[in-house]
Amino acid sequence: MLNMLIRFIKILIFLVIIINIGAYFINKSEIGEHVKKVDWLPTHASDISFYKTLGYELYEFTIDEKEFFKWSDEKNLSVSSINEKDNKLFERYTTATCKDCNDTDTYVILKHGYYGHHENTSGNGGGWQVGYDLDTHKAYYSWSSH
Repeated sequence: MLNMLIRFIKILIFLVIIINIGAYFINKSEIGEHVKKVDWLPTHASDISFYKTLGYELYEFTIDEKEFFKWSDEKNLSVSSINEKDNKLFERYTTATCKDCNDTDTYVILKHGYYGHHENTSGNGGGWQVGYDLDTHKAYYSWSSH
């Protein structure tokens, strides 16, 4: 009986350790603001700000229009032009990092540029959204696994 109790306690301790390790990796995030370069964006990208976790990514960066199209083509991100008539609300990386921000800090409205998105229709959803502001030369990208 004592051996069974000891075995049960060992299994319980093992499960608690495994759950904590899993929770650490799921909640681990990478945050950067106004970074010069990162290895997962084109070399022409600058002033990079981002929030990345295992199943969620938000980033924005400065890049010229030609390089934006090159990058979006490489990632198979289909975009089309937008204008003030069909402007798009775009979530910024600050939605995940800023606690006391207002909407102008956490969202941007694209009025003149390019926009594309894809929503996964199977499983638990998710997808990507990408935008480019022709006036500021800023690209915005978000991805979620669900």
